[in-house]
Amino acid sequence: MAPSLKAVDTTLPLLDAILRSGSVCGAVNLAYTHPNPAIASSLFFQLLVGALASGGAGITTSTLSVWNSEWSFRTPPFLYGGMVDTLDIWGGSLTAAVYGCLMGYHPAYEPYTRWLSGVGVKYVPGTPLVSPLEARSVVVLVLAVLFSFRAYKVHYTAFGVTKIPSPQPTKEKSE
Repeated sequence: MAPSLKAVDTTLPLLDAILRSGSVCGAVNLAYTHPNPAIASSLFFQLLVGALASGGAGITTSTLSVWNSEWSFRTPPFLYGGMVDTLDIWGGSLTAAVYGCLMGYHPAYEPYTRWLSGVGVKYVPGTPLVSPLEARSVVVLVLAVLFSFRAYKVHYTAFGVTKIPSPQPTKEKSE
């Protein structure tokens, strides 16, 4: 017997975050160290690869309907989903930004790194705020919080409960 989705979503957000953090951090590192300077200096590209690394597999499997008995093309879930449904995508971009900020991978992060240096992290311009392992640990925590929030919203609030309206009796016309 397979465990329920509620049990899996509730007990495994940390494991999910650990596994996805590797792909997000690795993708952002690859973007930053790309030989083409246009790609290496692109903040948009870093955020894009973060989104794809975090949610790419889920998007592909849902779009191709591989979990159904007959595969078919469907509308990608991020085109019709709400904020919770698209968390894999925007969460990947958010954590790519967190990792990039902590590693100092783009000048656009400068205000945030200066603010963080006022919080107690020693900052020297042009150097990362923390080590790559520490930055990945922060990414794991952010993803774990996001995935826990999704489990709460989907399984423990009215958001995840779909009410099916009961059929209403119809009045028959008498002639």
